[in-house]
Amino acid sequence: MFIISLAYIKSREEVETIISLDPFYRHGAAEYEITEFTPTMTVAELTFLRE
Repeated sequence: MFIISLAYIKSREEVETIISLDPFYRHGAAEYEITEFTPTMTVAELTFLRE
């Protein structure tokens, strides 16, 4: 099963902390792969992501 989640978080360390607190991750029932990206094109409602 694949789940894609987008997060607007300023640091990778914050994402890693959130993941480390997840009970599914802590008990080996979930794995996470973090892919950082910076959007270059967005719809008007999401322009805050381009900062």
